[in-house]
Amino acid sequence: MVPREAVLHITSYCTHHCPFCYFIDDSVPHFSQNYNILKTIIDELAKYGCESILFVGGDPASHPDVIKLGNYAKSLRISTSILSNTLKFAPQYSWKDVIDAFDIIEVTVHR
Repeated sequence: MVPREAVLHITSYCTHHCPFCYFIDDSVPHFSQNYNILKTIIDELAKYGCESILFVGGDPASHPDVIKLGNYAKSLRISTSILSNTLKFAPQYSWKDVIDAFDIIEVTVHR
């Protein structure tokens, strides 16, 4: 069976500390997965016909290569989406870069 959608946890870092989040424990070191490892995973997903990837975290916007990853997946004809609080994309990226890299941008809102 081919997965239609994959969910990639690319970082545990987030700008918020929401009390309900499973990444709130600061005693555990935060991680951002290596670009080449993620690229290899995306290649494998494409090879098996995956149609869509949802990038999540922590906050995936904080990953330094998130735009590059979205564009890479799109180059393989995979639909892309991101679930983010959108407060911190790496400073080298504009909103146009974000819109070009992701077909769907899901925004979390917490009070």
